[in-house]
Amino acid sequence: RTYSTALSLRAGRLALRPLVTIYVVMYRFNLRTRFIAALLVIMAVLATGFAFAVFRLIEGVEQELGHNVLHHELAEFAQTYREQPERALDSEPGMLTFIVTPDQTAALPPALAAVRPGVSEEVHIAGVDYLAGRQDVGATRLYLAMNNERLESVETQLSMLAVLLVIAGFAIAVGAGFALSHLVTGPVTGLANLVSRLDPAQRGVRLGGPFGDHDVDRIASAFDAYLVRLDEFVAREQAFTDDASHELRTPLSVIASATDLLREDPALPPASSQRLDRIGRAAQRMNGIIEALLFLARGDAAGDIESCELSEIAHDVTEGLRDAAAAKGLALHGEIAAHVTAIAPPAMAHMVIANLVENAIAHTERGRVDVHLDTGRLVIQDTGPGIEAEDLQHVFERGFRGAHSRGRGLGLYLVRRITERLEWRISVQSTPGAGTRFEVTFDSRH
Repeated sequence: RTYSTALSLRAGRLALRPLVTIYVVMYRFNLRTRFIAALLVIMAVLATGFAFAVFRLIEGVEQELGHNVLHHELAEFAQTYREQPERALDSEPGMLTFIVTPDQTAALPPALAAVRPGVSEEVHIAGVDYLAGRQDVGATRLYLAMNNERLESVETQLSMLAVLLVIAGFAIAVGAGFALSHLVTGPVTGLANLVSRLDPAQRGVRLGGPFGDHDVDRIASAFDAYLVRLDEFVAREQAFTDDASHELRTPLSVIASATDLLREDPALPPASSQRLDRIGRAAQRMNGIIEALLFLARGDAAGDIESCELSEIAHDVTEGLRDAAAAKGLALHGEIAAHVTAIAPPAMAHMVIANLVENAIAHTERGRVDVHLDTGRLVIQDTGPGIEAEDLQHVFERGFRGAHSRGRGLGLYLVRRITERLEWRISVQSTPGAGTRFEVTFDSRH
């Protein structure tokens, strides 16, 4: 019993597999295509059943009609033979009659000689199809073969008619499918078009309005309710961004001003001056991070941003970090072409270059860091320990820290986000033990 149950379950799974495959394939298409396909599948099932029934009906009619006529003619043939034997062989057109005794069957056509009494059979005589029967009168055998080609022709015509009806049914199903699919999916398509045209920068937008379908109207109402919550969320985020920007910039401005004032004190010890420089660089870096986050939070398109002088920014970054490189015994070399510009806010361009150079200095213990800028390309090359191959694809991910990383995984993440917003392209190549090369390509403007 257990074995039979297992076989039954396996057979059921095998039977369901084609249906599951059809469902998965249809699910990949859009709603309108699935609707038409479903209609065609239903039409195919109905047409197959219709064609099978028609063919069975034609075959039944042929059998019933042909055999009834044959038996009737064979009975008349036998009756005539009993009453007027000399007229028995007079047959109508399309019929063959034979009267033989058992020892004369060799004279019959071979196909006809095999016919048994009381059984009508289809035979082939001289290239023509016949429906033949046999009736014995005493020791005499009466054979009657009725031409079956006309009946076969009618059967063929009816079969062709059934095929044409099936084809016409498919054509009607396709036309009806397109018409009905437009009627069914029209409201959904209209709603999808409205949703695709929504601008994330616009607030207070609602889909609204009836779409001619109760379910689609409910979906539109749900979208509108979601848009209301989204507007409220964006309003809160914008308020937080504005407040955070103001509240963070104010203390940073105070720190920067106080640092500048303290630097002017002639009695300031060298050690304190170095500490003030570190404070000033940290405040400047924090201000750059704030600018970057605000830039990424805004929805400005890259085409709406003015160009900036990259040459000056790269030179300022290189000179500003030269002391930090020298403190580690590194040579910071800058090969910067003049008058290279790009589409970018100056603060964002400074953020990209400064993060890449600071990252190179931080991860290089000896050797040098090269900054190369020419038309359309910025390259930062170091002689650090390099990046392992399995870590190379993750260096731009938020919070990622490699084996030699001492940061928090935010700098390169911000660089990638900014370059994506500016429609710049950044790539990294690294050889463990030989150094790392970051390359940024951009649309240069002269």
